[in-house]
Amino acid sequence: MTAPRIVVRGATMALTRRTTFRKAFLADWAPEVEGVWLYALADAAREHRVAVHHAVRVVTHHHLTVTLTEPNLGAFLRRFHRELSCGLNVLLAAYGFDAPKSVFDARPTHAMRLLNWEAEAEHLIYERLNPVAAGLVDTAREMPGLGLGLERWGRGALVVKRPDVYFGTDRPQELRLELTPPPALLRAGDGDVVRLRKALLKEADRGEAQLRRERVRPALGPYALRSIHPWQEPKTLAEPGGGRVPRFKVGGRGPEAQALRLRASVEWKRWKGGYWGSLDHWPENRATPFPYGTYEMRRLHRVNVADPAPDALLAAPGNVEGIEPAGRDALRDAAQTGADDTLEAMQTAQKLAADDVARGEPEVRHRFTKRAPDPDAPRLVVHRDRRRDRPSPWAPRAPDDPPTPPR
Repeated sequence: MTAPRIVVRGATMALTRRTTFRKAFLADWAPEVEGVWLYALADAAREHRVAVHHAVRVVTHHHLTVTLTEPNLGAFLRRFHRELSCGLNVLLAAYGFDAPKSVFDARPTHAMRLLNWEAEAEHLIYERLNPVAAGLVDTAREMPGLGLGLERWGRGALVVKRPDVYFGTDRPQELRLELTPPPALLRAGDGDVVRLRKALLKEADRGEAQLRRERVRPALGPYALRSIHPWQEPKTLAEPGGGRVPRFKVGGRGPEAQALRLRASVEWKRWKGGYWGSLDHWPENRATPFPYGTYEMRRLHRVNVADPAPDALLAAPGNVEGIEPAGRDALRDAAQTGADDTLEAMQTAQKLAADDVARGEPEVRHRFTKRAPDPDAPRLVVHRDRRRDRPSPWAPRAPDDPPTPPR
């Protein structure tokens, strides 16, 4: 039976999904990757009426911040990831690469609800600085495909044209995708989009400067990012599993934030207890209602769902009420807190980078290579797409040259 998942109307969610085997399928290895990414997202947002606030591709995974207008997160993610995966598979085959069939791994999308405007500000800063903290670029503005960044707020809708691959003529020729601030953050800023954009970008720039000072080795750079082989993978070890998976985030460090965090934790434990208790009596007793916020059981098995509790926070039918407009200092402090949290994450990245240097460079070879592997190499990376008499697609190229097209 499926695990419980809370999906409610009006919730602002931070979403993350990783590629299979941590391969670089989301990198700019072909000029059409950006178009497939944008069109798949715009199509899913239009179909399921989801407001998109921020998105970034980080080579082996993506970050996405959205607000639901209906309890349909599962349907939105299914359409977005399916269309993106199919489009990238067709594009990989067109350029002579092996297509993995499933671009994303078997783990479900990590969905975390942002419960207050401080959490939204902190997480947007985290998403923007994620490529910088990972050592890919020196500044977020250098990251290829920054079409869905904070710079788009208040500048009108982005017109996304239909790519020439995968998407048929039954789809619209053009789609409009407008990026807006999250609702709680917009209310905290008294509706001033320009002010919010400037405040977050200023703190992001401050965080980038400190990350550069703390860097242990040079960033990869935008040119090298465009030359990455799609089947390449990070040299660092994969993240260990089995840890706690956060379902919500409360921003801020004051007593009000602590009280809100405690209230959400208690509600989440009670919600899980009610869900599994109802599941124990199903299907023998189909009249037993599941707690409000149940998604997959309601969609797949049409179970009864109880009304939301009057004091619900996580499973509330809309956004958190009672959010007063915040002053300029409060917005700056929240954004600075998000940048500080990202700097703490950079310390972990530095340790991984130091371990990576100690391990040495892996041996990179093709699957048809006949020589014996180097026994002293710390790891073996096998490329799978090289064909006879075809130039190597991962060889260095001029900055503006596209990848080698298939013959």
